[in-house]
Amino acid sequence: MSKLEKLYDRVLANVSPWVEIADSKSTWTIEDFPYETGVDEKKTSPHCWMCVTINHCWFKNEKEKMPEEFDYTKNFLSIFYLNKGLYHPNCHCEKQAIDTPNIKNKKFLATSGKIDYFFKDKINWFYAWGYLDKDKNDFIEKVLNLSYQSYIDGKYEKIEHNQYGFKINIFIELPGINEKKEKFYKIKTCWTIFPNGTLKCNTLIGGRLK
Repeated sequence: MSKLEKLYDRVLANVSPWVEIADSKSTWTIEDFPYETGVDEKKTSPHCWMCVTINHCWFKNEKEKMPEEFDYTKNFLSIFYLNKGLYHPNCHCEKQAIDTPNIKNKKFLATSGKIDYFFKDKINWFYAWGYLDKDKNDFIEKVLNLSYQSYIDGKYEKIEHNQYGFKINIFIELPGINEKKEKFYKIKTCWTIFPNGTLKCNTLIGGRLK
């Protein structure tokens, strides 16, 4: 790829609504590690956990919804860095423009255990929103679809970024049904962003919003 082509790609990434973070020097992603340990830098070296956890992940191209970039203006040694990478000196990660994710191609991980936990420990919320036992499958489908649509719409916030991944809260408005069909409930669902538009469930319903 020529320097002109690289420059064009960077300009395109800066204006694209959605970007993928990609490290062309690394094949490691957050998918390669169990949740209990997160990224093991002894295995990924010289690639750090910060870059591995977001490699091939998709983000709404807004500062507060993406990994925090390295601020070279606050480091007096910056003049000596030949490669001022995105997230640290000598970082190989690049932002690449991508199409906005499509709800038809939604992908989820680790939902079953979180769903079981919700119906065990937070079943009163489920009933309070007008749902009945026979509505469980409909409820799950609604929560997942609304969560992914809100992710696409950028209705999420960064919670933390560590060796376990880039964690977010997604905000949805869940419609009530039956006697509560005229009401909508603002709630948050909790996820980790995984590669290629996949969301890994941390908590199906993380809380109710005022």
